[in-house]
Amino acid sequence: MTDWSYDTCKYSYRFTSQYSAEEEELSGIRLLKYLVNNYWHTLFKPRTYYLKGNFKKQRKSRVLTDSSCVLTGYCADDDILKPIYHFLNSPDNDTTLYDLMDKCLDSFFKSCRDDMKYQCSEECFEESCEANRYEFLENGKMYN
Repeated sequence: MTDWSYDTCKYSYRFTSQYSAEEEELSGIRLLKYLVNNYWHTLFKPRTYYLKGNFKKQRKSRVLTDSSCVLTGYCADDDILKPIYHFLNSPDNDTTLYDLMDKCLDSFFKSCRDDMKYQCSEECFEESCEANRYEFLENGKMYN
């Protein structure tokens, strides 16, 4: 990413790929195989199981995987990776690696814009006040 910005109404970004021209043009089944061979363990983590009532003891599945918040543990991971998971479920010959990266960034920044729009909304303010039990006087000052 060389230049990016977002606010409550719009977003923009510019990126440069670090892949070779040959890799950028991969599409269809070849792109699917490339993603599986190079990024499977980043995109999918083993599912974790805990013993009943004891959260200190856990085990990782050798068969079942989880794809929720796999990069950082934050929900934006799902937004940025959604186009990749969609492509893995139904690969098409029109989407290249470069297009897929662009779709991922577009999805991420769209999510950032929408989140910022929500954070500036009256609905968010009301929910925050209710959750924190804030009360206000008629003149707008906070009630102690």
